[in-house]
Amino acid sequence: MTRGGVLVLGLAMLALISCGGTDEPVLGTTTSGVAPLDPGQRLRELGTTYRVGGLRSCSPPRLDEARCAEELVGAGRAVEKLREAVTADETVAATRYQKIVVVADDFLRAVNVMIKGGCYGLGPPSAVEESLSLCGDLAALAVLTWMELEAVASGR
Repeated sequence: MTRGGVLVLGLAMLALISCGGTDEPVLGTTTSGVAPLDPGQRLRELGTTYRVGGLRSCSPPRLDEARCAEELVGAGRAVEKLREAVTADETVAATRYQKIVVVADDFLRAVNVMIKGGCYGLGPPSAVEESLSLCGDLAALAVLTWMELEAVASGR
């Protein structure tokens, strides 16, 4: 399956899992701070600060649920901070950083669905067994979205 196919499948799963849930985001976004000169460098710095190792612990065959949960929360915080930085100046954000904001929102949405679904101990245990069975697929989607964010923020 191609990367695009996995993303489409993942987005479809996100839509199914989030049906009937609250629209309240678990990881919120605010707009404060100064837009960085280099979003790619800023994301790398934030990844280091929040101990995000490229979400390697969330990828098979080395899936480590406890470390994956830590990395997902850290990555969520890093993405929130990057999003704050690039949206601080709305005129710049509307043009130069629009793709970064879109991908950041996709990543935060994936992490929020995992939290709501109780994946890897991120949130309350899910009463729906089917949502727990999708945790691996959602983790894969989060990893792909993180990789896309790294590429977009670095201008690749």
